[in-house]
Amino acid sequence: MRHACCIETSAHYKNIGAKGITMDPAWQEMKVGFDQFVHDVKRYLGHIPYPNAKLNRQDITGDFMISNLRWTTPQGVSNNQNKNIQITFKRKGRKRPETHTLAEWARITGIEYSCLFSRIRDYGMTPEEAFGHDWYKPIRKESNGKK
Repeated sequence: MRHACCIETSAHYKNIGAKGITMDPAWQEMKVGFDQFVHDVKRYLGHIPYPNAKLNRQDITGDFMISNLRWTTPQGVSNNQNKNIQITFKRKGRKRPETHTLAEWARITGIEYSCLFSRIRDYGMTPEEAFGHDWYKPIRKESNGKK
């Protein structure tokens, strides 16, 4: 975090510090700052809640401050990135549209990510076209008494 915010030679600086994203000044000193960071996390967010939990910024354009941090899953970290494609789509039977990343929609619909990506980017399909009109309906075989 410190390197990404403050050290211009860091590989992550161009995506964090160069964009003006900073960190809590109390966390910037090498040894004392880390101790303060650990203290703040334990006090305000609690101990690590489950195996593989990661700290992540809630607002990816916001600074590294205790009020902008949360515990999340590795998948939650992946979904909270600028490079993600966000798609808003209203499924049949739902009152409101839902916004998910393309990767999340791939998991929801059961359609391969690369297929959805290609349909939307290369073929210019709308979400309705890319997902198909019946992807969300359960497949139910009608029984007519014959096998």
